[in-house]
Amino acid sequence: MKKWTSEEITILKSKYEKVGVIKLSKELCRSYYSVHKKAMELELNYKNKTWKNEIDFLVTDESAIITYESIIKTFNLRQQELAFNYIKARLMRKQGLKLRDIANELKVSEQTLRGWSSKTTPRAIRCVIKLTKLNLLPLVLNNTPEFELFLKIFGWIFGDGNINNLQQITLVGNKPTIKLLRKETKLIFPFIGHSIKTIKTNGEFQGRKIVGEGTNLIINDAAFSRLLYAAGAPKGNKTIQSIKIPIWLINADRKLKSIFLGALWSTDGSKPVWGGRGFYLCVKFNKSLRFKNEHEIFLNSIRELLREFDITTSEIKWKERPYKRKDGEIVDSAYFYVSTKAENFLRFCKEIPIFNIERKIEFEDTLLKIRNKLENREDRRVVYAKVKELSRNGKSIREVSETLNLPYSTAKVWIRGIHKPI
Repeated sequence: MKKWTSEEITILKSKYEKVGVIKLSKELCRSYYSVHKKAMELELNYKNKTWKNEIDFLVTDESAIITYESIIKTFNLRQQELAFNYIKARLMRKQGLKLRDIANELKVSEQTLRGWSSKTTPRAIRCVIKLTKLNLLPLVLNNTPEFELFLKIFGWIFGDGNINNLQQITLVGNKPTIKLLRKETKLIFPFIGHSIKTIKTNGEFQGRKIVGEGTNLIINDAAFSRLLYAAGAPKGNKTIQSIKIPIWLINADRKLKSIFLGALWSTDGSKPVWGGRGFYLCVKFNKSLRFKNEHEIFLNSIRELLREFDITTSEIKWKERPYKRKDGEIVDSAYFYVSTKAENFLRFCKEIPIFNIERKIEFEDTLLKIRNKLENREDRRVVYAKVKELSRNGKSIREVSETLNLPYSTAKVWIRGIHKPI
């Protein structure tokens, strides 16, 4: 049997890889017979593709929040028409109709139908097929790794993320967080293209110089972008459009809601900011004043989701320092606080996951301070009870102070009832 040279093998591989079926390994290319036989089988299988196979994405689920039809409807009318005609043609061909009859029925050319049966497929259908293979279509509320990562990215877009022209997704964050998110995306969605881009900022805003560096995760995938958009994620500049929480998320279970809130807070929520009288926690969004009422509804929806976890928040407030953008939009900031009472903050940390690594460290440090404060408070209550007991037994203030190693002034105000531990 003839042995092939490396140049011949390269030519053969380049020829048959265009078929798009498999890549020929070097082991397969040992002899003319094996190579020729396999190559002919691949080419024959490719040319003889028919519409007799099942269309997997037509399988529906009554509980699905997104179906293949939802994805197709994110395309323009021409692409929608092509996609739905493709589906009809597949079904009609499955019933045994001839190409000529299908062409007359759908008012498309036989050439187009032949293309559909061999290699060309409408763009919308290609997106649907890819999402089906990723276990994201039909999209059903569940706790699988695929859906939970989808939901995390969905929440990120509501915060510091963006869908660009239904082709690309940009997620902004610090370098450790974005690297971790990319690793998770690569593991769960290995067929989705992504890259990391570092952005340097050097500008001026309202008289303040802004200098810094940010890291973006760029997801280049039209199918995934359209799925997020069909599910209710905003596209483009969020400041100059009305945004709302989709109904399916409002009706989701607590765990899924917590993932969404965690992604949102990890991007646009604040870390615990300490001041002279403790710390505060808030979430703030910029919005064109044209959408002031709609924005308050959106923020109240977030407050309502937090309330389901018994997390107390303040009323919505506007910064009332509007400014005019270059595009002429008048923009202001709206925000609300999360109550930083110990019990409320502990509930927040327990229920809402923080995915921003640097911000998570700040939360953990504050959580440790709060717990230490609560332990000290409990210890002081025990000491207070002993002080009152010794006082009832006839001990003087100084004797109580020396017995319990307590400052005289503290023993004095506790015994006389001027003050007591909280």
